[in-house]
Amino acid sequence: MKKTRMPAVLLAAALLFSACQSGGPSASSNAAPSSSAPASSAPASSSAAESSSQPDESGAPTLEGEHELTVEIFERGVAGQLPADKSFHTDWIRENFAKEHPNIKLNYMPVPRAQELEKLNILMASKEAPDICVLYNTETLYSYVDQGGVAELGEAIEKYGPNLQAYLGDSMEYGIFNGKQYALSAKRVNQAKHGSYIRKDWLDKLGLSVPANMEEFHEALLAFKEKDPGGLGSETIPFAMNADFSESTWPISPILDSFTEEMSDEDFYCLPRYMWPGVKEGVRFVNQLFNEGLINVDFPLDNDKAVYKELIAQGKVGAFINNTAFPLGNGTDAAITNLQKNVPGAELIPMDPFINEARGGKTWKQVYDPTGIYIFVPSFSKSVDAAVVYLDWITRSDNLFFLHNGVEGEHYEMKDGIPVPLVVPDDNPRKMSPATIDVTLTTNGQDLGDPELNRKLFSLSYTDPAQQALYEQEYVLSTKDGYLLPRFDRPIQSQLKYNSVLKNFETEILVKSVTAPADQFDATFDGLIQEYLTLGAQEVIDEKRVAYQEMKG
Repeated sequence: MKKTRMPAVLLAAALLFSACQSGGPSASSNAAPSSSAPASSAPASSSAAESSSQPDESGAPTLEGEHELTVEIFERGVAGQLPADKSFHTDWIRENFAKEHPNIKLNYMPVPRAQELEKLNILMASKEAPDICVLYNTETLYSYVDQGGVAELGEAIEKYGPNLQAYLGDSMEYGIFNGKQYALSAKRVNQAKHGSYIRKDWLDKLGLSVPANMEEFHEALLAFKEKDPGGLGSETIPFAMNADFSESTWPISPILDSFTEEMSDEDFYCLPRYMWPGVKEGVRFVNQLFNEGLINVDFPLDNDKAVYKELIAQGKVGAFINNTAFPLGNGTDAAITNLQKNVPGAELIPMDPFINEARGGKTWKQVYDPTGIYIFVPSFSKSVDAAVVYLDWITRSDNLFFLHNGVEGEHYEMKDGIPVPLVVPDDNPRKMSPATIDVTLTTNGQDLGDPELNRKLFSLSYTDPAQQALYEQEYVLSTKDGYLLPRFDRPIQSQLKYNSVLKNFETEILVKSVTAPADQFDATFDGLIQEYLTLGAQEVIDEKRVAYQEMKG
């Protein structure tokens, strides 16, 4: 019999519940609430009411008394780099933070990036977690909040967080659960999510323009198959797909968005994507492509994109959809680098043909939430105010700029308003880690305050000028007519319960629906949706509708 592993979010809940039952804050006056009640927001000590309100040089009140603060930092284990807690960045922070806040003793706790969730669950359960914790997994944070394991930060931020409030702005709401500010979410500067690419050299050979609408896209794929501009015969793959288990719709997302019809705000919040009006027709279109022989037939076997990436690099693929920068990179494994090595003259170009007529002819597409990693303080921490003081200090514009860029002339030079990195030898102890987000925390990526400058800065991640130009082109298209997925301000318990099962089944919906014979598509898709509902999706929809009414009512 096949063994199943407990999902991380359920393990987190179980561990945290165990800790709360064994004398932690949730066993005292901060008792863990029932699932229908908000979690306690009272920190163990160091409340804002007990602190002074003398301003520091940033305009924020200073904190009186002696405090000790421990901050989680990812240890990425990169060969040749200094330990995360003894790096150029952390040494600089210790020195300069102490100048303004000598009464706060600052420590760092390195946590292996590859094991961060497993390690954090253990630390939370044993009440040994640092005062400032970070994680990317929303469901796990929901679980911690629901079990009473997270301190409420609203009062401390109001008093000690002017820079946090000014910089994070609307991103602050992503840390609100059950109406209270239990966390902060780093501001994601680069929101480009999906990128669509096509072989320009194949188009040129056939005398075709870059597709500007769905009809032209379809015609280009048919021409790739029938006229074989790459001279590959039966190995030609006009449109490549994969079965990415992390998000089943990823390789066709803009296609589905082009078919999505108008819906009520409640349905937008509460229905799973496969049940949005019009999405079925989008899947039907992809099914048509498959039955026309335009998609790689064995895509269901590729759930990690390894084969998919290799097919692109081999020059067998005419078009594909993935993340914005998927084919780019500075290493030898970059798909575009290997494509041009394997097929001299091969050229990729971004496209944006997936027009949604129901939405005024826009190329409606998902973009990333303006958020990055979650930052929270455990409810058993004695340093809630000190944590906010630290995060506010980090978020000050001068400190953020230094942590991203270092010293002018040593680490970067300014060109046209953009800090351009300089080459620093690997053995130089003052070499900056490329993972600056591990220390800046409240910003996921550098923000120069201007969208045009930011776009140019993002492109400088690539050393090849041609890739820089390609990225800028795709970035503009990837963010055009973008929309955000809705969020709830509370845990959806049934979603936590069924999340793993439903995500796996969503891949089954995609694979079986796309590969079904055309005359069996409706029966296949509809049958899978009914099964999906019985596996827990209906329960999730129902709970979301109740939560929606409470949120909006």
